[in-house]
Amino acid sequence: MVEMLLMYLKAFVVGGAICTVAQLLINYTKLTSGKILVYFLLAGLFLQAIGVYQYIVDFAG
Repeated sequence: MVEMLLMYLKAFVVGGAICTVAQLLINYTKLTSGKILVYFLLAGLFLQAIGVYQYIVDFAG
């Protein structure tokens, strides 16, 4: 039970951090949501290419 709650908490924190970065980009730059989406997609591709993405997935669940 506690392990499951911890898993949910980690997923919430990581997802919230990603959303916070996106919201900051929207608020403080003139980037549109579509451009930010593409940048996040490219960042995910880059992280996958260098082998870091899987560590984030394993941590966040």
